Amino acid sequence: MSWGSNHRLAANGVMWSLFWAGEALTPNFLVDGRNIQHFLQDAYLGCLEQVAHRVRDMPHVIGFDTMNEPAIGWVGQPLDYRHVAPSSISSIAPRIGPALSPLDCLLLLRGVPIEVPRLARNPETGRSEIDGTISLNPSGTSAWLPGRACPFEAAGAYEWDGEFVRTQNRSFFCESSAGQLDVYRDGMLPLYHRVAETVREHNPAWLIFVEIDPFGAMSGKCLPTPLPDRAVNAGHWYDVRTLFLKSFHSDNEELRTKLRNRYIGELSIVEEMNQAVDGGMPTLIGEFGIPFDLDHGRAYAAWAEGDRSPEPWASHIAALSTMYDALDARLLNATLWNYTASNRNDLLIGDGWNQEDLSVFSVDQHDRDGGPDSGGRAVAGFCRPFPQAVAGTIERFEFNASARTLSLEYHSSGRGETAVYMPAIHFPSEIAVSLGGARSRWHHDAARQRLVITQLEAGKVKLYVTV
Repeated sequence: MSWGSNHRLAANGVMWSLFWAGEALTPNFLVDGRNIQHFLQDAYLGCLEQVAHRVRDMPHVIGFDTMNEPAIGWVGQPLDYRHVAPSSISSIAPRIGPALSPLDCLLLLRGVPIEVPRLARNPETGRSEIDGTISLNPSGTSAWLPGRACPFEAAGAYEWDGEFVRTQNRSFFCESSAGQLDVYRDGMLPLYHRVAETVREHNPAWLIFVEIDPFGAMSGKCLPTPLPDRAVNAGHWYDVRTLFLKSFHSDNEELRTKLRNRYIGELSIVEEMNQAVDGGMPTLIGEFGIPFDLDHGRAYAAWAEGDRSPEPWASHIAALSTMYDALDARLLNATLWNYTASNRNDLLIGDGWNQEDLSVFSVDQHDRDGGPDSGGRAVAGFCRPFPQAVAGTIERFEFNASARTLSLEYHSSGRGETAVYMPAIHFPSEIAVSLGGARSRWHHDAARQRLVITQLEAGKVKLYVTV
């Protein structure tokens, strides 16, 4: 789970800075006659264009994400700034590993050995703190090809005389000839519009799902405006503690309630990223989920030993249930990351990406004769009831997994049908339904796992279901 720390390493810093602001920072850095920023962005948009061409007639494709979890590189960061604690430059908590400034990274790439502070996690506070120093590139190896100069040095960021940095432009990544550089306004916003123009050449009805860097989202940054028409706030949200420590222990209701309230607050931050948008906009939590290799893969060991009970997945079910409870409290749409058909119960393989293991399915648990849930992990945690379509405006929705009760309140338009998904894993065929408020009738289609309410008049409707 090193990707969060990798964002601040030299290669990432170089490429993201060039992608967003190469024209402003390195105007003379050309590839095939084009500035590096345009070369990179045109290649990215060309990729999206090819995908759009191939899926243009697929009715289940409703739109395109602008870019998954973009990073910002060094844009807006002073050349000598090392992020060792929250500050006015970056309010997010620092991550473990070497604390590198842009200049540190550029010297490393230049082939200069350096020594920088090292951050480690304090086991008592959970915070990252300076814990000594670390020496990097002791052999003095240059990353640049023979005969090629550092493009940032050529553009005036710094000057290296072979022994010392003779000059440096501290605000190099913060300013351009047009004024202060803002990666969201000057980098991401123009790309949003280019993505919209590119993919809507193939289907003008597609939605555009927009997101900023995950660390900016967590620190309360807003989406830049004006956004393309029919844009959707698709910021991601994870319980970072569960994600990185791979542990979830919340055994009593009081702790679960506190955790749920914290989740609601964090989700509200993502939801409010669109507060600068006139009239608001829809929100879809574009990603959330949990690592299934909790506690060093304890559930995998139990499965290998023949335990087929729900007990090995108790922590996973509790974590997912708490997260979904918070999503329901905010009436938020969300997409779960992820389903990987090749996933394995192996700490070194998992999803096949960076040793992440967030898949709700594992081939190691799949039995062809085991029914539709075979291979599923902690199915009761993510297979939950939810309103699929509402003939009106939802005001409240709540599902209590332990009590197996469901509450839905909405203001009916007086016509049409409301459909609620009622998975048999929580609600078997025999259910009790209480329907109050505006006149309506209900029908439970157990085979399709749906409860359908037909509206007979306008007004408020209160639905309560239990086994």
